[in-house]
Amino acid sequence: MKEKKSPKPPKGFRVHSELFKSALKKVMPVANSKANVLPIVNGNVKVSVTGSEATLTATDLTTTISVKMPVHGLTNEIIIDPPIEEQPEMLMLPEGNEDMPGEDFDISDEEFENNQYDDFLDEPSYFEAEEPKQPRYKRKSKKEAEVVVEVLEAEPEQEPIPEEQFHQTEETPFEDHNTEGLPEWMYTTPSEEMEEEETIDDDEDMCDDFSPINQQPFTEKQEDESTFETDIADYEFLLPIESLPVIEALNCPIEVVSYDGVITITTDIGSKYRFLSDPVEDYPNRRKILMPDFKFYLPSEILFKTVKGVSFAVGDDNLRPAMTGIYVEKATNESIRLVATNAHILLYKTIDAKPVILNENEDEKFDPSAIMPPIAFKLLAGTTGLVSIACDLKNRLLEFDVAGVKVRCGFVEGTYPAYKSVIPNTEPPLTVTVGKSQMLSTLKRAKTLCDEATNRLIIVVHQNEMKLICNKQLDDGPLFTTMDETLKVRTEVAKTETEFPQMVIGVNANLFYDIILQGSTTDTLVFGFYSPDKAIMINSTEIETALIMPVMIR
Repeated sequence: MKEKKSPKPPKGFRVHSELFKSALKKVMPVANSKANVLPIVNGNVKVSVTGSEATLTATDLTTTISVKMPVHGLTNEIIIDPPIEEQPEMLMLPEGNEDMPGEDFDISDEEFENNQYDDFLDEPSYFEAEEPKQPRYKRKSKKEAEVVVEVLEAEPEQEPIPEEQFHQTEETPFEDHNTEGLPEWMYTTPSEEMEEEETIDDDEDMCDDFSPINQQPFTEKQEDESTFETDIADYEFLLPIESLPVIEALNCPIEVVSYDGVITITTDIGSKYRFLSDPVEDYPNRRKILMPDFKFYLPSEILFKTVKGVSFAVGDDNLRPAMTGIYVEKATNESIRLVATNAHILLYKTIDAKPVILNENEDEKFDPSAIMPPIAFKLLAGTTGLVSIACDLKNRLLEFDVAGVKVRCGFVEGTYPAYKSVIPNTEPPLTVTVGKSQMLSTLKRAKTLCDEATNRLIIVVHQNEMKLICNKQLDDGPLFTTMDETLKVRTEVAKTETEFPQMVIGVNANLFYDIILQGSTTDTLVFGFYSPDKAIMINSTEIETALIMPVMIR
């Protein structure tokens, strides 16, 4: 039977339930993520305590979030409740036999052979219970063991192998080789490829593969293993997320103690809650960034506002994984650009943030860029302060750090499409200017009257007029619900055009509404029309640009 390891001494800390609840809610989206494939990471939060600071960590093997919170030492002495153990069943002896010996009762071989105690064994009331855990009489097993010993002793002993045969084979006797200085395993199992004239010198390397010249370099796999977290904490344990409802219902200081696989939460009034915990040693460690290639520093308000303005354009097609993330690249030496597209709409915004190059490759033109998963920004929602974004291009890792919250995730794999190729670099033949509120009000009505299958909205531009037309068929019948609304706009024709261009173009009403509502930050909208088969430009500037692709009218 395997000996049970002695439990570690109890460890714990004191913290207010509101602070603990706030930290748990930040890591809960990852702890409850549907992407979890290991049972131990699904529903567990790792708690690491170092000094007066506790770190809560959750991972789904793709994204890792860590939240720090201040803690205090325990005010009272830790009292551990004794484990509840079942008492062994007591066996009653008959009257007059109180001094009867137990399992240490010895019986001679002669008594066993004469079967003097067979009648005594047949009395179950003395020594047999319904399910005895520790039977006191073990003479039967002893007898069986003696039978096994007799059988083993009866087996004939094998003759030892002569020493001269043990050190040689029929094909290649080792007597012809120099075995001095070699380990035993090398001359007891000689190689078939070894020739009779071959000798091994003690001064030479026994194997060329171990020579300094032929040693393998430090592999990438070994480097990846060195990037795993090895942070040393005073103590660690796993907190099951089923404890969150209990912590949410409390509003007072609490003490959290870990001992022998049990997490105990105690309040000042004496309330106590106990939860079983998984071994913290089984919780996987995730990779960390040792040396980032570059970093971005920018205020959280600006970052989250920009991300919110482009994130709705992120695609959800798993066949094109690159479009499921936000593309971040260097726009100038003092700014970066965030790009999002789903092949129907495209948005990019430029914000002031100087990339700090930490590991620049001199042989190639260094281009700091990465495809970031939107989940990273969602996990950081609500935090304020200066955001640090570190990028490790070799290991394909990103790390966001702000206000004690750290999110680490991998790059979105794939090559981002060449979005600049769909942006026209010439002046549009027709430019239309209209108020944002007026346009949104019209599009809100058009969304409800468009055909649900296509969401097609037809735009017709005349001199200082923009007409919006849509229709919807009712119950597969001949009747239609239609909309025909005209807006007063200001139109401008490019100098290269000799006459007013005929512009009739179809767009997706829902996408058109969203891109104006969330993608535009101005009160006045400027549309650039090129042709019925090309994208419509919206507020095209160096700071922000939005495009919507046309749809077929018929």
